[in-house]
Amino acid sequence: LLHLLQSWQAKLKAPSGFTGHAQKDSVLQFPAEMTVQAGESTALHCNFSTSYRNPYIYWYQQRQSQSPQMLLQVDKWKSRVDSGRFSSTLTVETSQVLLNVRDAELQDSATYFCALSPHWCPQLAGLHRIVGGALRSSSLPATACM
Repeated sequence: LLHLLQSWQAKLKAPSGFTGHAQKDSVLQFPAEMTVQAGESTALHCNFSTSYRNPYIYWYQQRQSQSPQMLLQVDKWKSRVDSGRFSSTLTVETSQVLLNVRDAELQDSATYFCALSPHWCPQLAGLHRIVGGALRSSSLPATACM
């Protein structure tokens, strides 16, 4: 969880260890919490274990009192993705994915979730993804990817 405080510090939190819908599938985010000064850069870590041959990792940002919004998606074919000040890097060999936040801003204050799915389509992934300690299916629209 990245939380930028009004004192121009960022406070980062990540959900503690959690397991998914199968014994072999899990994600673990860390650190649990950190504070970052505005303008600084940092990284959130997500380790995963899965039986999927080609897992897709999604990063979501959830601001206070809002629904989660997808930030980035990485997989073994596209293991590095940049989107503005956010980027993600997947290392399949170590089963680790990073969410990098560059030049943190107050508006970045949020909870950040790492999600594991066998699907490339975020809408289908919403049916199966492992997020925040439980299998979740309600926060993404049920439209099909084309």
